[in-house]
Amino acid sequence: MKGRCFVIFLTSVFIDLVTGQCPNGFNYHQQSCYHFSQDEKSWLSALVACQRLFSANLAEIENEQEFQYLQGKSFQRGEKYWIGGDDLQVEGDWRWQSTGQKIPLHIDWWLSGNPSNSYAEENCLELNYQSHQSYLNDLRCYISNRYICEKPAHVDIIG
Repeated sequence: MKGRCFVIFLTSVFIDLVTGQCPNGFNYHQQSCYHFSQDEKSWLSALVACQRLFSANLAEIENEQEFQYLQGKSFQRGEKYWIGGDDLQVEGDWRWQSTGQKIPLHIDWWLSGNPSNSYAEENCLELNYQSHQSYLNDLRCYISNRYICEKPAHVDIIG
């Protein structure tokens, strides 16, 4: 029992010593900082805005926890957002823009009927809010949408 209490104490001390820092206007989650825009832009303009204004990229979902976090924020705001996926280079080959990583098509994050419901016309990825849930949705890139920028948090070790 003493050993477990000591481990819990050390863990809580370590958590207090390591803090993530994000710029103003960004939210911290799992070593990343997220900016949820108030303005609307096309997908390409949103990508450029993230890069030029914030030295960031459109958000790219790496795991279930990140998807749930972004899903929750989208639900709270009741908004749809551009994120960093597209199939602009090869139709049907969905990839994250900054890393080139393949976006799995078999995961249940996709809105029903997506990503192949309009073929070559819908090449950019949005986090779509519908029926109290958020899903990945392919959409025409020229449509104006809010967007989520993501950048790594600056981690400081205090002490």
